[in-house]
Amino acid sequence: MLYHFIWHTPYKADINKTLLLYIIAILLPANIILHNLLKERGIISLHGLMRIGVTALQALLLLALLSFANKTLHHPLGITFLPFLKFKGLDIPQLSLLSFIAIVIAVSIKTALKPSTMNFNQFVFIAACLLLLQYSHNKLYGSLFLSLAALTILMAILLNSYSLAFIDELTSLPSRRALKQELAMLGKRYSVAMLDIDHFKRLNDTYGHDVGDQILRMVASRIRRIPGARKTFRYGGEEFTVLFPNKTLNEALINAKLICEAIAKSPFVLRGNRRTKKKPPFLTKRRANKKIDVTISIGVAQKNSRHKNAQDTVKAADKALYRAKESGRNRACT
Repeated sequence: MLYHFIWHTPYKADINKTLLLYIIAILLPANIILHNLLKERGIISLHGLMRIGVTALQALLLLALLSFANKTLHHPLGITFLPFLKFKGLDIPQLSLLSFIAIVIAVSIKTALKPSTMNFNQFVFIAACLLLLQYSHNKLYGSLFLSLAALTILMAILLNSYSLAFIDELTSLPSRRALKQELAMLGKRYSVAMLDIDHFKRLNDTYGHDVGDQILRMVASRIRRIPGARKTFRYGGEEFTVLFPNKTLNEALINAKLICEAIAKSPFVLRGNRRTKKKPPFLTKRRANKKIDVTISIGVAQKNSRHKNAQDTVKAADKALYRAKESGRNRACT
C-alpha cells in the first residue's frame, strides 16, 4: 500500500517522493524495534490505544512534512554517518540501514535465547522490507517485495493463531485440541497412555504455584526425551497424554514404564545453579537447593474390540490410571 502511495500517485515535485521514502525507511525499522521490545497486551486496552495513537501520529507527521517539503528537507535524513557503509547503487538511507542492522542483531539474540518460527518469520519480513525500499523505484520488483512482506505478515498471523489454539503455553506441548485432531487421524492400531503427576496438589500447596509450573515444565521435557513418547500432549492440569501409533498394549506399557523411571530418577531441584539469583519469597535457607522427588502414575489402553474408538480408548486409559494410583502410584498399569 505504501509502495503504491509513494510511486503511483502524482506529486507536484519528485522531492516529495524522495522525502516520503526516506521518512518511511526510517520509521519502518523503528516500528519493528518497538514491536520486539513491547509486550502484546491487546488492542482494546490503554496500551493498545497508545499504539494506535502513535501510529496515527506518524501518519500526521508524514502529511505535515510533505506539506512543508522543500529541496533541503531530505538531506538530513540521507546523511552518511559511516563512509565504509556507503555502497554504490544503495538507495536506502544509512540511518535506516543502521536501524535494520540493529534489528537483525536483536532478533538474532532473541532467536539464540529462545528459538521460534516467529523469529525466522521476522528475518524474512526484514529482508522483504529492505528489498522493497531498495527497489521501490522499480514497479515490478517493488510490487514483488511488497507482496512478500504482506505474505510474511499473513504467515505470522496464521502461525500465531495456530500456536494459541494448539500449543500449551506453559509446557510448549501440543494442547488437548491438538490431541483430538491427532486421535481422529490415527489408524486402526494404536495405544493411549494417560499420565498424572503424583500428589501434585500437595506440591502446589507446599511450594507455591510457581514451583508447580516449573515441575510441569520439567515433567513435560522428561517425557519428550523418551524415544517412544514423541506424540505427547498436555491433557489439562497435571495430566498428560501420550499416543503410541502402531503399538500394542505391551509395547506401549514398556514405554510407559520407561517414562515412570525417567521421572523418578530426575528429582526437581527447588533452587539450582541455573535459576534466577533473586530468591523467591517462599524460599528459606533450609529449602535452598532442596531436591523434590517427583513421580507419575500412568494408565495404558489399546484400541480393540472393547474400545472401538478413540474416546473409549482414552476412557480406558484413564481408568487404568486410577488403578495405578490405587496400587501405590509411581507405576504404569493397564
